[in-house]
Amino acid sequence: MKIVLEIVEGAGFARKRSLRAPAVLVVGRGEASDWMHPDDPTMSARHFEVSVQFDGCTVTDLNSTNGTLVDGQKISRQPITDGIKIKAGSTVFRVFILQPASGTSRTTDFPAPQNDLPAEPPPRHKSPVVASNPSKPHLSNSVGQVLRQTDVISPTNPTRVDAADERAAYDGSGPSAHRPKTGAVIEVVSEFGRGRKSILRPGQSVTVGRTENSDFAIADPKLSATHFSLADGRSGWQLTDLGSGTGTAVNGVKKSTTVVRTGDRIVAGQTEFLVTIGESAPSSGQRGGFGQSFQEGVRDNDPHVRRAAIHAAAWCREAWLLDFCRECACDPSPDQWDALEMLSILGLPIDLDLIRSLIGHSDLGPGRFEWLASYGHPAVLPDLFDAMRSDDLAVVVVAGSAFSRITGWEFGSEDVATLQDDDFMLPDVQRAQQEWDRHCGQFASGTRYHQGIETSGAPTPELLQQLDMRSRWEACLRGKYEGTWNGSPFDLQRYSLHELLQVQG
Repeated sequence: MKIVLEIVEGAGFARKRSLRAPAVLVVGRGEASDWMHPDDPTMSARHFEVSVQFDGCTVTDLNSTNGTLVDGQKISRQPITDGIKIKAGSTVFRVFILQPASGTSRTTDFPAPQNDLPAEPPPRHKSPVVASNPSKPHLSNSVGQVLRQTDVISPTNPTRVDAADERAAYDGSGPSAHRPKTGAVIEVVSEFGRGRKSILRPGQSVTVGRTENSDFAIADPKLSATHFSLADGRSGWQLTDLGSGTGTAVNGVKKSTTVVRTGDRIVAGQTEFLVTIGESAPSSGQRGGFGQSFQEGVRDNDPHVRRAAIHAAAWCREAWLLDFCRECACDPSPDQWDALEMLSILGLPIDLDLIRSLIGHSDLGPGRFEWLASYGHPAVLPDLFDAMRSDDLAVVVVAGSAFSRITGWEFGSEDVATLQDDDFMLPDVQRAQQEWDRHCGQFASGTRYHQGIETSGAPTPELLQQLDMRSRWEACLRGKYEGTWNGSPFDLQRYSLHELLQVQG
């Protein structure tokens, strides 16, 4: 089941969020919300919650000050039906339940991709993207996790345990002075995100939860936003429940804090994790398999190593990287997906023809049209209009999403495409073309746009505040590579937008 929430009255008019079961979304004014509306002062910090499950959807008021109204009536908790209006503060949301009906839906047997679009950071698209290149490998680690596994970049505050305890452990003044400092691996072994891992080096920590405020986010609706943490402390790797709603259990026993060992099983929400300490985890002085140089790594046979090396090289401002990506684009193949994607993020105006040439390679999959959105040059709009008229429904959906990410406009039609049991609203190409013809002049002076905003310059706090999550991440990565942004991937992963703007401001 999938629903779309669209703002139909109030600040943020026409903004949308899509949710597919199982999912939980908290809406409010404050940073503890999943969908934040800071411009509505009459909305509570955590105002209401939408839960989307396989057997239905509900909206629940979270003890808000002014209440949550559904079609004009105050509610505490109520099932969601198609077309209802939810009012919180001065903002009104309309809910659409996407269920293709006879005569208005089209179905395709587009083969299932092996995974979604690149995972870092979790992209916050205005409309769903069925994006991916069928040959693109499944990637379990975010960029921050990859960089934590190298000696090139480390978090500025890698651990949350007491500094005095850590010094005691290292200098011999504490009871655990002789404990060998070893790394840890925490791996998901249950339904939500099975096989995903967080690999930690000595002295590091990770928070686990449902939302992007956590270092390791799992799409488990029963998890709290930040559920528990695992940190390398004085006595070993220490698990701490972070005031979660359902608690954290280790080997079947709920714990507020405890030291974990190899083989321990952690249950939080509906997700089970397996802990490994020492044996196969990275220890002090090791690089966890990423010790080779970046230039060797980008040509490695393992796609995970290639991806790690490409992204780490970009964050570390390796000057040769852009030319390497250009070389890959001259003879593109699905194996070079990550290099081609990086070209779309870092590419300059002189790369326009090279970027546009990639869309002619159908073997790269529908996700290649998302590269046009990352590149953001207004000259790619004719290519997107051609793609939105394609007979390939997957291409239509991705091209429509790319058009919206560049222009900030959304023109959905009444048609719905069903791709691998998921439903997507198809773009209204005629209305999109007419709007572009009327307003394309406002894009004539720039070379890169996202949400209709010029993004080719330095990523200032004012600019970042206006961008969606994915465009913001790409702008910061590009700024880091070009030397116009002094943050790190850890800033993007560990801080909310408000905190990030304070750090960078």
